[in-house]
Amino acid sequence: MEHRASSPKEIDLLLERAFATRAVGSTGSNDKSSRSHLCFKIEIMANNVLTGETIESSVSLVDLAGSERLKESKAEGMRREETKHINKSLSTLKTVIGSLARKDKHVPYRDSKLTHLLQ
Repeated sequence: MEHRASSPKEIDLLLERAFATRAVGSTGSNDKSSRSHLCFKIEIMANNVLTGETIESSVSLVDLAGSERLKESKAEGMRREETKHINKSLSTLKTVIGSLARKDKHVPYRDSKLTHLLQ
């Protein structure tokens, strides 16, 4: 989902909305376990009115759901499936970071939504 903001106040409102959509639930490991990842990218464009120069930059804020051992989490049903999905997503992220560090020809960005965002 992409939104444009033209002021710090608008960025604050978008961040509030993003954090409100985070999924949080209780597991055997954590009372307030994050059940989703949150990725927030801010792209900034500044124009110097004196020189006409334009500068562009970006910053990414990422809140990853934590990995949990299924046995320790005592998760069942849908919560168990969430835990499996989170763990797989984090494992895929580890694989992508490893590929980048080794400078592999192929980096498996498309193996998960999270790693696809890194591309």
